[in-house]
Amino acid sequence: MWPPVRVRVAIGSAIAMSWFATATVTAAAEDPVLRIARVGDSGVVRLSYGNFRGEAEFDSSEPTELRATNATVELKDGARLFGMREFTIRPASEALVEAPVFERLRQVGVLAPRQLAVRVAVGDGTPVEYIVEEGFSKELVESQQRREGVLFRFDPSVLPELRVVPSHAKKVRKSKARRAELGTAEGLLAGFFHGDLALADAFDLDSMAAFFAVAEVTGAEAMLALPNLRFYFNPVIQRIEPVGYRGVPAHDPAVDSALDPALDSALDSALDGWITPSAPWPARLLEDPELSARFDQQLRNVAHAIVRAGTADAKATTRARAFETSTLPPFVPIEPALFVRAEASGLRANPIPQAALAEALARHPFLEWVEARHVLAARAGSWTVAGSLVLPEGVGLELNAGTTLLFEPEAMLLATGPLRFSGSEPAPVELGPADGTSWQGIVALRSAEPHRWQHVVVRKTTGIRQGSWNLTGGVTFRASEVEISNSRIDTSSAEDALNLIRSRFTFTGLSITRAASDAFDCDFCRGTMRGGRIERVGGDGIDVSGSEITVVGVELAAIGDKALSVGEVSRMTARELTIDGVGTAAASKDGSELRIEASKISAVEQIALMAYTKKAEYGPARLDARSLSLQGVEHPAVAQTGSQLSIDGKPRQTEALDVDRLYREGPMKKGPKTSKQKKKANGKGPPPQ
Repeated sequence: MWPPVRVRVAIGSAIAMSWFATATVTAAAEDPVLRIARVGDSGVVRLSYGNFRGEAEFDSSEPTELRATNATVELKDGARLFGMREFTIRPASEALVEAPVFERLRQVGVLAPRQLAVRVAVGDGTPVEYIVEEGFSKELVESQQRREGVLFRFDPSVLPELRVVPSHAKKVRKSKARRAELGTAEGLLAGFFHGDLALADAFDLDSMAAFFAVAEVTGAEAMLALPNLRFYFNPVIQRIEPVGYRGVPAHDPAVDSALDPALDSALDSALDGWITPSAPWPARLLEDPELSARFDQQLRNVAHAIVRAGTADAKATTRARAFETSTLPPFVPIEPALFVRAEASGLRANPIPQAALAEALARHPFLEWVEARHVLAARAGSWTVAGSLVLPEGVGLELNAGTTLLFEPEAMLLATGPLRFSGSEPAPVELGPADGTSWQGIVALRSAEPHRWQHVVVRKTTGIRQGSWNLTGGVTFRASEVEISNSRIDTSSAEDALNLIRSRFTFTGLSITRAASDAFDCDFCRGTMRGGRIERVGGDGIDVSGSEITVVGVELAAIGDKALSVGEVSRMTARELTIDGVGTAAASKDGSELRIEASKISAVEQIALMAYTKKAEYGPARLDARSLSLQGVEHPAVAQTGSQLSIDGKPRQTEALDVDRLYREGPMKKGPKTSKQKKKANGKGPPPQ
């Protein structure tokens, strides 16, 4: 078979002389064909698709012949095509059958590459339909609500030894954070296979169980083969997740029609029994009772979803019904021969600390166990916490009015259960540093029940730094429902004073003051923020990515960068805001939509309203402003060509905008602020009235 071709594309672009110099841009006529053409005899090809143009070098064992089949494309200089910077062009007959499997994986929370049908023409040839399949880069991860982390596979030349090979190895070696993540992933694998770590300490059990269930129910046996296994190290939860790859279902009619009768008959016989017991990877992991129980539940969930959705594929339905009704033969796993030889030493514990109930009670005598509510409760008073307060798995914490917890500089509060803090206006619940300087902060990684805070004050956090585990938030909530009212987060030097990840929230009267960088960072969230005040902030006031939120009646003052930053396909509705003393009042970028209305904006140092593209994979943005009061605003609005910005229904003329330069040298540049901004962020000088 003709081998894959690696194509590197250089994209040319003019650099504007200013951050928003006006220019005329002529877009090429839309052409729904990806065209690949040779440029001379130099081994260079030219790619075009719509208004996209790029030249590419390729490496092939057949340099005299140019083909699109199985071409792996990696764009240079930050360029994106189809919202991707890396993808493979695959035959439609081969890749289309995987689409239902990958879609099912994504539905149950497992990472899987996106696929897009595209017509491809090579040279002067006739366009032929191919599938563009997303490569293993950070876009795959971020588009599915994860933070960038190392992607890896096993070296096929040494199997069944499990030796880790990272994607983009050169980039991993150059990044301190990625190198640390790779070392942790190797250590977790080695620790588990050497018997020093429990499965749950190395792998995310929910995603692994769902991955096995989808492979089993759909008959995607190839996805479980050791050479095809792909993984992602999740830096937030410090565990390994599976990634779907080569998900051809054995019973797909498109595959059956292309097979010889003997092989088709063999696939039919596979419907009579299990797939996972004969594959070394799932057979080894499913020895764990907890994973096995979750796998059993997911089998029925996936099977029921397939049967309920209906399909023209009789074999798929038959197999799904067998799992739904538990009519298959007993599960009898093989004895897999797998071992790991990692560069890093095997870990004996996950980097995220854990504690048993008895340990937590012995270490923190001010806590009491409340069996009826499955929580630990602190007695009222001021308590100095010895080291970090790590709550047992799934256990909540209750703090009532008049309770203060004081932490050491390297300590944190870590929870996987609900945090219920109920203070009062005269006697709030307070969490802060024991020595008056700083502590790391609060992390709630997940909770089946809502977190509820009322009259809570959190002071002087720095963000989490626990060995190789680092989080940007001084207060972090993940995979939870969060309700906060009449509370304050004050004086945080963390990258984000408050960070929500994949959560739902309701904030009423929440104030965030004196944040060195961003005040509220919201990643993949849904929620509403009403009232409250955000002030004296070095970075952004409210920064959202992949989220849908409503902001009403919030005051934002003395903000060093953007009061509202709406990015990465987010949706924000903001009204009745007061924005005073900011770099930029509101920015919509990267496929996002922002509607801001009935708000007052004053004392803007740069540009009041902006719509532009920073990350090409997401596309242009929209901003709709209505009934705004602007005072002390020299530059009311700027919209980059391709994006849309309107004020009271009137579209603004778009302009060429060098966004890279804007962030590198201009008002969006991260780093030291002007003396005026520094005074605002540090709380020196009077706050805006």
